[in-house]
Amino acid sequence: MITISAYKDKDEALISKALLEAAGIPVTLKDESGELQLQVRDTDAQLAQEVLVADDSPEWKRRGTGRYRYHGMKGDSTGIYFLKGGVTAVVGFLLLLLFLVPLGVALRVTPFVLLFLFVLGGCVSLIRKSFKVKQKPMVRRRREL
Repeated sequence: MITISAYKDKDEALISKALLEAAGIPVTLKDESGELQLQVRDTDAQLAQEVLVADDSPEWKRRGTGRYRYHGMKGDSTGIYFLKGGVTAVVGFLLLLLFLVPLGVALRVTPFVLLFLFVLGGCVSLIRKSFKVKQKPMVRRRREL
């Protein structure tokens, strides 16, 4: 057995091990004085290095020798978009109620209705984000005197 890479982080070592096992390469992790060593057969060493170098998935980026770290999707903020869209929908509905109540319109608002509006607003916001639907910016023209 030959050591192809060493890790201090257990998660990184397990990710590399899983990549190699998925490629059909037998691999073992050996703990040597607090450092995890990834070991393969001598005959599989070249192939194992190629598998570790060739992994170009968007969520995992290579750092150093045989090390991977999770970086998430580029611009991954779906939770924020969902939250902003949901809050916007609920606040907009409540503001609409403030204008309709003085006019004598009676609407029954339950927590379920507010939750439904929150989820609906969040989903619409995510759809807008995924299709990159943007509002047109307002153009302000200066008045010439």
